[in-house]
Amino acid sequence: MHHPPVHIAIFMNHGLSYCRAVLRGVREFALTKPEWVFLSTYPSPKSVKEVLRNSPDGVIAQIYSPAMNEALAGWTGPLVNISRTVPGLHWPRVGVNETLVGELVAQHLLDQGLKHFAYVGHRGYEFALKREAAFRKALSASGGTSTLDTYETTREMSMITRGRPWTLNRGLSRWLRSLPKPTGIFASNDICASFLSEACRDTGLLVPRDVAIVGVDDDDLLCELARPALSSVAIPGEKIGYETASLLDRLIQGVRPPHRPILLPPVGMVVRESSDMTLVDDPDVAAALRFIRNHAHSPLRVSDVLNAVHISRRRLEQRFRELLQRTPGDEIRRVHLERAKSLLTTTELSLSSVSLKSGFCDAKHLCSAFRQATGETPTQYRRKHRPPIEC
Repeated sequence: MHHPPVHIAIFMNHGLSYCRAVLRGVREFALTKPEWVFLSTYPSPKSVKEVLRNSPDGVIAQIYSPAMNEALAGWTGPLVNISRTVPGLHWPRVGVNETLVGELVAQHLLDQGLKHFAYVGHRGYEFALKREAAFRKALSASGGTSTLDTYETTREMSMITRGRPWTLNRGLSRWLRSLPKPTGIFASNDICASFLSEACRDTGLLVPRDVAIVGVDDDDLLCELARPALSSVAIPGEKIGYETASLLDRLIQGVRPPHRPILLPPVGMVVRESSDMTLVDDPDVAAALRFIRNHAHSPLRVSDVLNAVHISRRRLEQRFRELLQRTPGDEIRRVHLERAKSLLTTTELSLSSVSLKSGFCDAKHLCSAFRQATGETPTQYRRKHRPPIEC
């Protein structure tokens, strides 16, 4: 049966990995909608106005600026926004839970044994403010925060002084040098993190020994271009795209929009060299940490670690407590639990399979460890973090 075409306008910056992932999710949903016809273009106010003159049936938009919002002001048809840049917008939105992003980064940097922290982001961007607030709250709740500094970027963060190519932004340089060493820096996204990484290189600071950096979006090009490669929070872009298209389809059919944004949890932390645990200034502890992390999928005992690093148990435990405020056994349990969390939120594996793939003897031991560490069962954790949630 032939259906009349349904015209969908898409306004996104295809140069961003997040937007490309969203588009892949939109395409996945559209496989069930052969009548959908796309017109995808750059999200500029001019292109928005031109496309809307043709009265599409629905719109998916990356509303990243007040000017973009103004260009859409007269549009009364179905629209779903995928950006949380401009505060106070009334459009239905699908995105990531920024609170969970901030908490994830805070926990990761705390797990490195760091005591000094900083945040870099633009205060005009709502997502940056939400991530910073969650980061601050999580650090405060840990009870171990020594310092927390911030640096506000310009709209387009740049290392370059106007008119003087390759001249480092002196304010950023001074700020980086002023930080206690080592400091863990949470950058509001990978673009910001990549600028920070190059600024550290130009300033003579070593990453991660002096400054550990974590971004958001897990943009593989930006993260791997940096030296060392950047750690980043992976965002469920394809799921966001699928949920966006699904919501738009419901709006086109006349369903009322949800009262609150649909927010999905982040996929997890992708750890690379920029915040690697080996930032500790002790080769034996660094080797032990690498061994534990590389064997997170297997049952481990402290004796296995000792066989790998060739150091006495007493000495290793002493150095762990001094540098990380935990024992090798604590670290093994933490890494196993983090792997289990990742499998629970990113796969459909049974609890039995999750336990075996994350170093636990069986599901019973996994459940016991989960209850002790989080106060909830693995099933409760999966339900809480897997489905879209309204917030």
